[in-house]
Amino acid sequence: MDELVGRTMAFVNPLSGQVVGHEQFLTRDKSRWRGSDGFCVIGRVILTAEQICFRYDDGIDVDHCWLPFRDGDDIGYRSVGTGELQMIEPSDPSQVECTPNLMS
Repeated sequence: MDELVGRTMAFVNPLSGQVVGHEQFLTRDKSRWRGSDGFCVIGRVILTAEQICFRYDDGIDVDHCWLPFRDGDDIGYRSVGTGELQMIEPSDPSQVECTPNLMS
């Protein structure tokens, strides 16, 4: 997590190459997510020994948990719930800028 704080990352489906969304890691326990639909939410980051979980303002009762892994120099995540794979790559902070009506 220390590698991500202060950075914005694109989450990419490795099979299609499509960007799923962008996450800006504001602190070790707070992020801003902008999905491919343009909708933005603030998230709480919860770290366990093996997982990184996100709890977003638009669904505070739902944890989105991922198992991080390295593939060479690349970092990826596997969804605990669905098994979905996403790889991350650096992104421009402008990718998480949102207009007020698109915030949760």
